[in-house]
Amino acid sequence: MPDGAFANSVGCGFDAHIARMANRSKWKGRLNRFGLGSFIYVFYLVRELFRYQPVDLDICVDGQNYSFLKAWLATVSNHPYYGGGMRIAPFARGDDGLLHVTVVGPMQRWKILGLFLTVFWGGHVRMKEVSVFAGRNVHIRPAAPVPVHADGEEAGVGEVSAWIEAKRMRVIGAELGE
Repeated sequence: MPDGAFANSVGCGFDAHIARMANRSKWKGRLNRFGLGSFIYVFYLVRELFRYQPVDLDICVDGQNYSFLKAWLATVSNHPYYGGGMRIAPFARGDDGLLHVTVVGPMQRWKILGLFLTVFWGGHVRMKEVSVFAGRNVHIRPAAPVPVHADGEEAGVGEVSAWIEAKRMRVIGAELGE
């Protein structure tokens, strides 16, 4: 992804994969005409749940390193909500000067459906497979190429770096392509 700013969230993994599939779908525009565009995300969530392969992630938050085997996604947020009202980072505040990282680690595929339901009220952060961190500098390095999203839009594949800079956020990473 070219250098740029994000307002709400940036991340990589399954959520970015679903956003990519939905945004590229010819059905999204058709459903949007009837106010049903959200259903395309649910369709791809269910369809891709059995196709997507979680990937190992190395994450550095303010110099502290974390490793996750077979992680489903990692999202860096400046606001609690993303994706049509999902409370992905319930502790995030746009004015706290911190980025909030949510990582969904190894999890059985059927549990992803349960996680999807609980994320609307932030209950997913109580699941043992979900880790949350906060800091001013975040770097996510996947072991294999994974899709990246920035504010729900396709933003390439690869690594993600985000930091708070003089009351604004900057993000770099992910090579454009594919």
